[in-house]
Amino acid sequence: MLEFIWFLAVGAIAGYSAGALSGFRRFGLAGDMVIGVVGSFLGGYLLAAFANKTGDLSGSVTLAVLGAIIVLALANLATRPKPLR
Repeated sequence: MLEFIWFLAVGAIAGYSAGALSGFRRFGLAGDMVIGVVGSFLGGYLLAAFANKTGDLSGSVTLAVLGAIIVLALANLATRPKPLR
């Protein structure tokens, strides 16, 4: 249970950091936190796919922020207004 709470905390920090660092449109504090948690999943998947070790807290936060930036970029592309023809 404690690991899950840490996972959510790291995801929340990652989402806030990704929103602040990326320059993309923000989705509010709660939205950025959700994007950070999804980004943490993505970062964890990438770590498992390309590395054979578990990182420490700073490595986990770094991967979570990178994953959150990717998810934030995709969310911005998906919610961008479509031009009228």
